[in-house]
Amino acid sequence: MDKFIFPPQLGVIVKTYIKDILPTIRCEIKEENILDYYSKSYKEPKLINMYKTNLVVYPNTPNYNSKSPRKLQLLCDDKYIITMNSLLKEINRETGESKISKEKWSFNEADSDHCIHQYDDDNIRTKILYNDINKNNKNKDIIYNICTIISFCYNDKPTDNIYKFSIHIDTIFGPLYNFNDTHDNSVLRFYYEEASNPISKHMCMCYILNLGLHNCPFQEYLNKNSIKYNIDKLMELSFDIKDEMNSNNYLKLMNIINKINKQIK
Repeated sequence: MDKFIFPPQLGVIVKTYIKDILPTIRCEIKEENILDYYSKSYKEPKLINMYKTNLVVYPNTPNYNSKSPRKLQLLCDDKYIITMNSLLKEINRETGESKISKEKWSFNEADSDHCIHQYDDDNIRTKILYNDINKNNKNKDIIYNICTIISFCYNDKPTDNIYKFSIHIDTIFGPLYNFNDTHDNSVLRFYYEEASNPISKHMCMCYILNLGLHNCPFQEYLNKNSIKYNIDKLMELSFDIKDEMNSNNYLKLMNIINKINKQIK
């Protein structure tokens, strides 16, 4: 990618497919087998005990940790490749620290075609049950996010680096997921490896609507960090040649650089 430039046409594609690639999260009800119940007990069961609810996620992109050959990629203008995948994050409630979970999932043909074919039978789709991944979380100190990663690179220079130039969208997966108002269930961040700050702050999902426009949030993030990047380079150069400069002039130069630094923070 050209340094510190987000091509507007990439924003158009992301906005077109964003609803299809974010994970589908549902609360599903499973009916208990009445014959299995009576084989273990002679008491009449309570109706409420014959049904169990479980949060289920249908991942709409391949798992980044998986070695599956199936990839979800788009070619843009014969120049750029957009790769979409996802992973599960484990976040410590107390410390806020996060790590990539070892949980993996397959990605079959039905998963990749879900946005074209609306399958009546969800059993042919890959799904992850919250109760399954949370069963070892005895202290309830871990919460989970499904992180959807949209990576960009040149067609002739493909890369698997999900932090080089990308958008990461974290979606809550667990009891905190709000089915009544999904707005706050997801947040996004921008990543650019060469920026002075390679990770942007968390942003509301509404910012996705401005990708590729005159007020593109990704480009604004890059602009701010390109100034900081160049100032850092100037400071490094100034330090390298300070022995060749008059000490007063060197101090004046450093004061100017520090003032600019403060203005862009």
